[in-house]
Amino acid sequence: MPKKYPGFTFEEHQDFGSELSRSREFFMDYVGKLQTAYGKSSKPCKIAVQVYKTIDQLRNKLDERVCAENPLHGDQEVISCYYPVSR
Repeated sequence: MPKKYPGFTFEEHQDFGSELSRSREFFMDYVGKLQTAYGKSSKPCKIAVQVYKTIDQLRNKLDERVCAENPLHGDQEVISCYYPVSR
């Protein structure tokens, strides 16, 4: 029988989602700087783009999990874990 893992608590999803959002913003900001410094097709630039795309994939999968694991929380509250509303 496969092992059942506990998953994150709702609060852990909120914390991790905030960190992922900050990390994504950091890499997106530096893509422009890397393009200017090394060129759009440079290896450092391509890796930075790959990093923020991977962060997007991770956010997407964890958003699916937080929604499935927390049906009693409000939709906006759950969605905002990984896709915070800009203010």
